[in-house]
Amino acid sequence: MLDLLTQIIQFIWELLPRPTIVGPMEESACFWFGRYGRRKGPGLYLIWPLIQYWRVHTVASQICETAIIAVTSSDDKDWQWRLGIEYEIHDILKYETGQFSGQNHLEMLGGAALVRIISQLSNEQIKEVGVWRICNKIKTRISDSADQRGMRVIAVRPIMASRCRSFFVSQAERLVD
Repeated sequence: MLDLLTQIIQFIWELLPRPTIVGPMEESACFWFGRYGRRKGPGLYLIWPLIQYWRVHTVASQICETAIIAVTSSDDKDWQWRLGIEYEIHDILKYETGQFSGQNHLEMLGGAALVRIISQLSNEQIKEVGVWRICNKIKTRISDSADQRGMRVIAVRPIMASRCRSFFVSQAERLVD
């Protein structure tokens, strides 16, 4: 009996409108009946949970970091990279409907562009070109895809770029050491 009463109260609670605040550095995507989307700027709003899907996102500049990415150059030298991708949301409706997680999407785009660029360069070319130019190439490659999903890539920065020694050594190399 108590469970039924709780469900009835929960149902009534879902019908009632609720006030919500969108902060000064935020925007909200509001979808009526799951279909008609509108963007809402900073302010105080009254939402109807049963008929509105309401999601608030920070639109100010944000940074997402990739995991450590192991890459092999064209001359079979192993590298480890970690990137910081600075972005901001410029179209909240595209951002909300374009992907599940914007940060994960940018991490995957940045990692894939990094692997493509480094795998085409030799160890000496990587040192000659420089880390900052490689990051600018990555920014150029991922900007269009991010823009289609409502994000603008501001900068790609190296957090870590270093050569690494292979963990697997042969039996002959172990005997020499």
